[in-house]
Amino acid sequence: MFKIIDSQGRIFGHLNIIDFFVILFLIFLFPLGYYGYQTLTKASYIMTHFPTTSFEVLVPCLFDHLTPDMLSKISEHDIEKDEQGNIIGEILTLKTPKPSSLFKVFGPISHTYKLYLYNTSFFDMESSLYLKVFTTKNKFAYYKNLTNLVKQGAPIEFKTNLYKLHCTVLNYPG
Repeated sequence: MFKIIDSQGRIFGHLNIIDFFVILFLIFLFPLGYYGYQTLTKASYIMTHFPTTSFEVLVPCLFDHLTPDMLSKISEHDIEKDEQGNIIGEILTLKTPKPSSLFKVFGPISHTYKLYLYNTSFFDMESSLYLKVFTTKNKFAYYKNLTNLVKQGAPIEFKTNLYKLHCTVLNYPG
């Protein structure tokens, strides 16, 4: 009678059992990679296959936790460009920077207190950005791609040749 695994650990006398599991793992890894890639590029598929409407909006935002070095690089009318060189964002106004604040909530439930701690190594600065956004059939405003929804409290990345900043959208109706 023919054994499936022989005394040397080979399957049908030819293939080692560990090699078999490595090959089986690789066979299952390729479809996972393919479908993972399809999932990650779905946003670009939607942008190219569904009609979008683009328009420009004024968005108030807060650049937070800026270092003094970053503050020296930022100026009004800095622009962000897309891959084709089109302007998609511009800093219109910058307010005076203020030290970043963190607060800690303490106290019993009936009397809650906030202790504000100011860090003079980092700064927060309010600004107004002029952004080119687009909408799809769901009527939400997006910046750059379908993962950057423009709404109050949403993060936005603003990138120029000199720096890359993160800001939080303030008071935007979305």
